[in-house]
Parts: sequence; C-alpha cells; structure tokens
Amino acid sequence: MASQRYLVIKTMFLISIAICKGMYSEIPGATMIDLKILFNANYEQISRSVSARGIGSIIGGFVGGFFMDRFSDWSDLLLAVFLTLGGLVFLFVPFVHDLGFLWFVFFATGIASGVANIAINVGVLQMWEEKAAPPLHAIHMGFGVGALLAPLLANPFLAVVADDQKNGTSAGNITFGNATEHYLKETAVQYPFVIIAFLIIGSGIPFFVYQCFHIKKHKTYSHINSEERRKPSLKEMINPATYADGSLFYGCVMFSLLFVYYFMTVGGEQMFGNFVRSFAVDNLHFSRDHASYLDTTFWACFTVGRFIGIVSSKFLSLRFLLITEVTLNFISVTTMDILATRGQSYLWGFTIAQGLIAAPLYPIGMSFGNTLVKISGVCLTLIEVAGSLGDFTFLWLTGKYYNLYGPHAILYGYQASSILVLIVGIFFLIVSCLRKDRFSRSEFASVELPVSTEVNEVKTSNLNNEKDEEIHIVKNY
Repeated sequence: MASQRYLVIKTMFLISIAICKGMYSEIPGATMIDLKILFNANYEQISRSVSARGIGSIIGGFVGGFFMDRFSDWSDLLLAVFLTLGGLVFLFVPFVHDLGFLWFVFFATGIASGVANIAINVGVLQMWEEKAAPPLHAIHMGFGVGALLAPLLANPFLAVVADDQKNGTSAGNITFGNATEHYLKETAVQYPFVIIAFLIIGSGIPFFVYQCFHIKKHKTYSHINSEERRKPSLKEMINPATYADGSLFYGCVMFSLLFVYYFMTVGGEQMFGNFVRSFAVDNLHFSRDHASYLDTTFWACFTVGRFIGIVSSKFLSLRFLLITEVTLNFISVTTMDILATRGQSYLWGFTIAQGLIAAPLYPIGMSFGNTLVKISGVCLTLIEVAGSLGDFTFLWLTGKYYNLYGPHAILYGYQASSILVLIVGIFFLIVSCLRKDRFSRSEFASVELPVSTEVNEVKTSNLNNEKDEEIHIVKNY
C-alpha cells in the first residue's frame, strides 16, 4: 500500500509539471498582441523568437533521451535541475527588450522543456510499467489544463486598445511604423511570465527530495539493482532495429512515419493555439477580452478531449480510435477552412470542435506507435524532436505568412497539417493489419519457445536429481 501511495503522489507531482509546461507553451499565444506592443515588433518577429523554443526542445530531447536510457538512476535530479534553470531563464522573457535576446531566452527554456518531456514520460513508464496507460493520459491532460489556465492568468494584465471600447480616456499610444493605436490600459504582460516562472521552479523542488530517497534506496539494494538490467550500448540505442524486432528497414520506416505524424500534429496544434486569438481580433474583429475567452475555450475543450480519450481508450480498439481521430481532424479542419471566416459564431463553433478533436491525437499516436515499435527513451526523443521541429517551423512560417497574406495563412497551414496526419494514420493502420502488433508477435514467440525450454530444463533437473539419489543409495548400501 505504501509503495502504491508513493507512485500516486509522485505521479501527481509529474502532472503538476505537465500543467506548468502547458502554461509555458500557451502563454506566448495568449500574450502575442501584447508582446508586439512591448517589443514594438510585428507577428513575424515575435513568432520567430518564440519558435526558438522548438530548436531548444530538439537539443533537450537528445539530452533527455540519452540520460534517461544511460543514467536512469539520476532522472529525478536531472528533471529538477533543468526545471529550475528553465524557470530562472523564463523570468527574463518580458524584461530583455531585445528580440535577439528574446530568441535566446526561448531557446534556453526550450532545452529545459525538452528534457522535462522525456523525463516525465520515461518516469511514468518506469514507475507503472504495464499499467502506465492511465497515468500517461493524465499527464497529457495536465498539459491541456495548463494551456487552459494560461489565458485566464494573462487576461487581467493585457492592454486594452481604444478600438475595443467606445468610451474611455486614452492612457497612451502604440506606434507600429506609420500606424498609431490608442489604448486605454497599458500592458503589464511581464507579470504572467514571472508567475509561471516561479511555478516552474516550484514544481521541480520535490524531485530534489525524490533523488535523495532514490540514492538511499540504491545504496541499500545495490546488489539487486546491479543485476536488474543491462544498460544498452550507444550503438544499440541509436539503431532502429533495436526497437523493431531486429528489422532495420521496418524500424526506419516506422520512425519516419512517427516523425511526420508528430511534426504535423504538434505543429498544427501549436500554430492554431498560439494564433487563434490574433486571428479572431484581426479577421473577425473580436474584442481582446472575447478573443481571450475564445483562446481559453479552445484549451478547455482540448482538456476535455484528452479526458474523453482516457475513457474511450478503455472501451474501443486503438485501430478504431486512430482512424476515427485522424479522419475527424481532417474533416473539421477542412470545414473550418471553408466556413470559419463567415462570422464570429462560426469561429466559436469550430474552435470548440477542434479543441475536442485535436486533443487525443498526441497520446493516441504514442499508444498506437507502441504497438508497432518499442517506445523507449530514444523513441521518445524522436517524438520530442519531431514535435519541436513542428512547433518551430509552423510558428515561424505562420508569423511570416500572416504578415504577407493575412490571418487566412493560419487556416491554410492547419489544412496541410491535417492532410498529412490523415495519410500517416492510414499508413499506420495498413502496417498494423499486415504485421499485427508487436505484443501479439512477442506473445507468440514467448509462448512457443520458452515453455519447451523450461520443460526441458525441468526434465533435465529431475533426471540429475534422480541420478544423485541413486548414487547416494548405492553408496549407503
């Protein structure tokens, strides 16, 4: 009972980190307009700086994947240190007043985020083993909760532009090139960044304590831990065949499909989540407050969608869930591309639908991928790198084309993402039907060979015992 309680409490701490990570990931989208005001920049310049977190996450993914597989006994310390450093750096976001330095700050926090992603997922897999599915879904739902809280936290500190209200006294001017906007309330966007930074630092403190307990336990049971498992070599870690039943070709194909799936899924999700508020204000003339409510609604529905995924995964097959999710995502995005710009009510409806539909794509891809190849620290690194590249690429390109072609660039980018996610999902389904899942293959192999081996060993052991008894009787006689 004590051990179970330990696992539950530690999982709750991991969920708190996921919530902080969701707030960190979404706060740039909730404050994009105010960051433009603060840095006197345009969407392309701000989104290019924010996209640096994607590059940092790639490096963090490699660091986390390597250390989780090679030095798993120090995983708690690694997580705590990078969370602390990431939170300290995140404090500087609203105070740097230089776009180049802002790029570096998001790059550094991206490294911490990448390490945290790997450490959280590997930690849950190691703690819960075959029972890891519900905790993993809870972790991913925690990200949605954090993303939901970010706009609510930011909204009281955002600027109020005079165009949003008919009456009021101007508190200042905002100048972009030759254009000047009057605003009723100055931005205080630095405060939500500071609050989130301290939450990130606080979420890492318990894992310094957990590392001390782990070291004590490791010393007490060192003779058991040394024999428990063999650490893989670097060559085995980077070889796709290691995770694909020894087939290099199959491993490379599956890794490529996983890369494309997560590149498009995370890229499209982050692009829509970060720019939906700006799209609502610039294209459909939402007030800033109503646009923040729209942003909050998207992440609220996203969280609900993750919860629905937890429930549905217990009653429906992974094949059915995968093909249903990618198909609904394609239909929803396509319909939104056609109708969302017709009015505010249309955008509200599609934002709600997209939050519910897009939410399970990430965990269902990981769960289904685990039936095709063995998901380990290195595989999670691949997923982290793919998602980080998608985050970086989509944010940068969307900011660029937003300035060139207007808000419609968001819908076009999301449409391309949904098409490729659908194609990869169909390939996953085909491969699954042709090869079956790896658990079925391993079960077949383990049932046929080891049983006969054990029987032979038992027979040999019995014969040896009988011979020893006969010799003992003869000697006594």
